[in-house]
Amino acid sequence: MLVAHGLAPTRAKAQALVLAGDVRCGGLRVDKPGQLVDRDADISVRPGRRWVGRGARKLEPALLAFGLDPR
Repeated sequence: MLVAHGLAPTRAKAQALVLAGDVRCGGLRVDKPGQLVDRDADISVRPGRRWVGRGARKLEPALLAFGLDPR
């Protein structure tokens, strides 16, 4: 549903968002990537996340300290 609604570019990114706890359906956190929801459900993704994975958040201070850009 996240990809179909344009909230995530790929299914893998959608799964990562769900597992990170960033997806809400009707105000409640979605805990499982395969959770069934109504087509008309109010689905939202928490804004402001720069990185999807926790590993990137852990590496960010080192990247900034050494002036590296992984792109």
